[in-house]
Amino acid sequence: AHEVRDKDERAKLLQDELEKMPKNVNRNLYTYRIMDIINSIAKQKAEIDKIIQDVRQVQKDINSIGERLQRAEVLADEKIFVKANQAKKDPAMVQSYRYLSDLRAKFDDLIDVVSGIGRKESEARDLEGKTAQLLERVSKNNIERILEDLGQVQAENQTLVAQLRARKNASA
Repeated sequence: AHEVRDKDERAKLLQDELEKMPKNVNRNLYTYRIMDIINSIAKQKAEIDKIIQDVRQVQKDINSIGERLQRAEVLADEKIFVKANQAKKDPAMVQSYRYLSDLRAKFDDLIDVVSGIGRKESEARDLEGKTAQLLERVSKNNIERILEDLGQVQAENQTLVAQLRARKNASA
């Protein structure tokens, strides 16, 4: 019996909510909006897939160039080292080998700097995304507060109108 009463009360609440809802709902408009959102999501997914493909291709290219550079560096290092040893400590060859070592060290530093810049840019994009999410959350909270305030004002207006009508009827 208790369950029946609870279900009846729940049914009444749902019926009241249904009656409060707008009756002139245009289902075609909602369907169009939903389909538009779905199409937009599909386009975004395609763009994201394209970007992921581009990133993978760039990574492959970087790896390929890095490997080629490493092979060329080893070959140059070996040739200059052999020539420096054959020339019995020819100062020009020894200096060339030092320049090659310095060049390698500078290149390693350059790679570290570029990698650091990439990490910082990635962190900046992540922070921008988080900032956008926070701003959206804040604006959503503000909208919810405004709607709550609007509901309270409308309820107060209805109460005041009822009081005015009651006074008007009492004085009449």
